[in-house]
Amino acid sequence: MTVTPLRLLTALAIPLGIAGAARAAIPNFSFVGIEGVGTLDGKLNDRLGRTSNATEHIINIDDCGVYAGGEVDVTVRVDPKPTGDWQYAIAYAPPGKTCSTSDANPEAVDGQCYVPAAQRELDSTTIDFIINLDDLIGSACESGDEGDATLYVILQNTSLSEVKFESVIFNVDLGAPTAPTLSDVTSGDARFVAKWTDTANTEDGIEYAVYYGDAPFTKDDIDAVDGKSGITTKTIAIESGLSNDVTYYVSVAARDQADNESVLSNQLEVTPASTTDFWESYVGAGGKEPGGFCFIATAAYGTPLEAELGTLRHFRDEMLMGSAAGRTIVHGYYQFGRFWASYIADKPALRAVVRVLLVPVVWFADLTLALGPEGAFLALLAAFSGYRHLRRRARLRPLLVVQELR
Repeated sequence: MTVTPLRLLTALAIPLGIAGAARAAIPNFSFVGIEGVGTLDGKLNDRLGRTSNATEHIINIDDCGVYAGGEVDVTVRVDPKPTGDWQYAIAYAPPGKTCSTSDANPEAVDGQCYVPAAQRELDSTTIDFIINLDDLIGSACESGDEGDATLYVILQNTSLSEVKFESVIFNVDLGAPTAPTLSDVTSGDARFVAKWTDTANTEDGIEYAVYYGDAPFTKDDIDAVDGKSGITTKTIAIESGLSNDVTYYVSVAARDQADNESVLSNQLEVTPASTTDFWESYVGAGGKEPGGFCFIATAAYGTPLEAELGTLRHFRDEMLMGSAAGRTIVHGYYQFGRFWASYIADKPALRAVVRVLLVPVVWFADLTLALGPEGAFLALLAAFSGYRHLRRRARLRPLLVVQELR
């Protein structure tokens, strides 16, 4: 949760409302729960923290619309009840406003304070009261405002002028995140991979939802299309429920910690298509080379079962086949590789040379499979920088030795 100026002002204003009284927490205080009243009976979202001892109470944009004009019944408990003559008061203020807490007759400190109960005798361990949610929220649902509304429970010992109070905070978040930009959707066999960018939403806890359907759709239609939510990366593979040769329309949205969702991103089209395995195509065309489609590696290592061949196949399937450039490389290799393989198959010396040449290729494939393309690039960059540094030091060392001898 970010610390906004409004939230900071509220935090500073609460102690100022004590007006010199000895502030102390209420012993044995507990939050019991919240229930909807009348039209809101059974319609409260779990974000509101309805259960006993809930510590997080959130009202987002969707909640604001549902709760409009409604009331809730809040229950708190002080058990055991303190001894002596005690009165209690209940007050609440919308974001940016505060109530005084100097006695059991609270007033507005800066303009808005709602008081369901004041100077009531504390004759039970349980206190029930009604809150108007429009007053608690304090802003129109489309305002984009965010801040903390505060509920005050105040106890006052009338004979000792002792005051204790507790605050329950409601995070009212009416600001939706910004829509990300869908940058690429790549098709596969009954699957697609979507990628997007998001430079606007920098707060913690941002997640994404990808929506897709077989016809163009808007934000109002997302209940009728398929989707996947809770995504914390900026790329996702959709691999279930898709049909080949059907055009899908894809959009992405951002969600914040209050479950507010942005408008939809731009929409891109993708058409999954069946892919004939290259080895099947080759054999079907009369190809005779053993070892699958790792022609050169099979010829070099002498068997299709070598561990290096498995690494190269995984690199082909998981990395190269995921991009247009990679598929072009694979197609070119399949077109010409068998001729190179046939040429070196009966030449042991040349096969040995090829095995040596394949070492960095296999190493790079292993590294990319383990770290991903970006991680492999950074690792290679770091290795190259380290190599240059060591080479520079090696060149300087003879000069240093000569200088020491002098």
